[in-house]
Amino acid sequence: MAASLVYEGKGWALADDHISCALGRQSFQLGKSEEVLEHYKKLLRESRQTPQQQAVYMKEFLSVYRDYTNKTEADPLRETFPDFPLPVVLGSTARILLSTSQSTTEDSEAWTELESGIQSSSSSAGGRTVSTVGEYILATINVKNPLQIPLILTDVILGCEHSTSTTTFTVPVDAAEEAHLALYDQQSPSFEGKVSFNAFDCDRIDRVILEPGQTRTLTFEILPKKEGQIRVMGLHCNVEGQVHAYKDIVKRGKRLNKTKEQMMSMVYEEDKSLVILVAPEMPLLDVQFHSSPEMLLSGEVCEISLEIKNRGKKGLKNLTVRMSHPTFFCIGEQRDTGDLGLYNKGDGNRAVEIVQVDNSLQHSTAHRILGTVLAPGESIKIPSWLRGEKIGKHNFLFLFSYESEQEGTAMGTRTLRHAVAAQVLPSLKINAFTRPSTKGLNEFILGIETENLQTVPVFEFLQISSMSASWVIEAVGKSDASSNSIHVL
Repeated sequence: MAASLVYEGKGWALADDHISCALGRQSFQLGKSEEVLEHYKKLLRESRQTPQQQAVYMKEFLSVYRDYTNKTEADPLRETFPDFPLPVVLGSTARILLSTSQSTTEDSEAWTELESGIQSSSSSAGGRTVSTVGEYILATINVKNPLQIPLILTDVILGCEHSTSTTTFTVPVDAAEEAHLALYDQQSPSFEGKVSFNAFDCDRIDRVILEPGQTRTLTFEILPKKEGQIRVMGLHCNVEGQVHAYKDIVKRGKRLNKTKEQMMSMVYEEDKSLVILVAPEMPLLDVQFHSSPEMLLSGEVCEISLEIKNRGKKGLKNLTVRMSHPTFFCIGEQRDTGDLGLYNKGDGNRAVEIVQVDNSLQHSTAHRILGTVLAPGESIKIPSWLRGEKIGKHNFLFLFSYESEQEGTAMGTRTLRHAVAAQVLPSLKINAFTRPSTKGLNEFILGIETENLQTVPVFEFLQISSMSASWVIEAVGKSDASSNSIHVL
C-alpha cells in the first residue's frame, strides 16, 4: 500500500499495474472482494501490458465479480458496476441527426451551400435538434476498446430522459439507474431490437465486438411519442455478458472568452446538441426517384419519376427543391398518366410544330414543385428527366423544403436531404458548321459531323430534332424512310 502512494500519479504505467495486481491478490487472500474489484478495475485500461497478461487480468476480475454478486445475491446485469472503465465512450463524437437528413461528412460544403438560403427549423432552438412526434431520430456515438484483447458488448442502449417542459430540463440524480431498470424489465422477445418507454422508443444493439484498440461508431434510432424534450445522457451495456456498465456522455460546448474571468479560466457554455426538442405533429416528407439509371451516355435523356409522399399527420405545402446540378435535371409538373408534356411522342407527320414554352427566368438551383396542399398519407408522382450533361461520376444533391398547412406552428420551414448517384459515359462527338446556300439569299446549309467515342456500342440516328424561334431546318435531299438511318461506327 505504501508503494502505491509513492508511485501514484507518476505516470509509470507498468509499476502502477504491478502494484494494483499485487494489492488485488492480497485483498483476495484476505477475502475482501470489494477491494479486489477496485484494484483490478485499474488494470482494465490502456497500458503496456501484453495481450496475454490483459486476458489473465480480465478473467480474474470476472471470476471475482461473479463470486461477489453470488455472495451478495445481486444480479450482475441489473446492478451497475460504478466507474467501470470499459468501454471508453468518446463523448465529443456524439451527434443527433434527423433520420431523413442523410447527414454525412461527405459533400458537407455542398449541403451547406444549398441550405444557405433556407431558414430551416430542424436546429434553430438554441442548438437543440427539433423533431416532431413520430419522426425517427438518429443518435451516433463512438466507443473504443483500449485493451489489446477483444471486448464483447451486449444489450447496448442509450440512456435518455424525457421532460414535458420545452424550456427547462431537470434530471433526477438517479435518472441513469431508473433508465437502466426500465431497460432491464423490458428485455423481452416480443420487442426484439428495441426498448419502449412511455415517451419514446429506442434501439437496442444486441451484440458488438470491439477488436483490440478498435474505435467503432454506434447508431441508434429514437422515436419520440410525446411532446417535450429528450436528452441523451449516457450509454448502457453489458461487458462480456457479466458486468453492467453505464458511461456518461459528456460533451462540452464552446469555450467562453468574453469576460476577464472566462479568459483566465477554462469555462465552457452548456452544450445542448444532445437535447431533442419534440414539437407537435407536422407533415413529414418522403421522396424517391424511380427508374433512375446508374449509368447513362453523354447527352442521353432518361425519363424518371419523382414520387412525393407525406408520411406526417398534417398537410404539406410550399414544396420546393434546390439542386446541386440543375443542368442535369428537369422536374416537370404533375400530369395525367402518359402525359409527358413536350416529350410526348407523335406520328411524325408534321415536320415543323409550333410550341409555346414558358421561358421565364428563375433561380438556377431552386424549383417550385407543388403549389397545392399534399394531405397526410397522400403521394403523387411527378415526371422528370435526367440528361447526361457532363462526363464523369456525379453525386446529385437535392434539398427539399416544405411547410405545414397549419398556421402558427412551432416549426417553420422543414428540409429533407436526398442524394442520387450516376455515372455519365462518353457517347458522341458532334461538330456543326454552316455555309451560305446557293439556292436562296436567306438560306444556309447546316452540316453535322459525328464521331463515336465508344468502342463497343453502335449508335443509330433515328431522328434529329431542333428548336428555334427564327429558323426552320429541312432535309436537303428527299429519300425513303429506310435510308434516313445513319450508323456511326
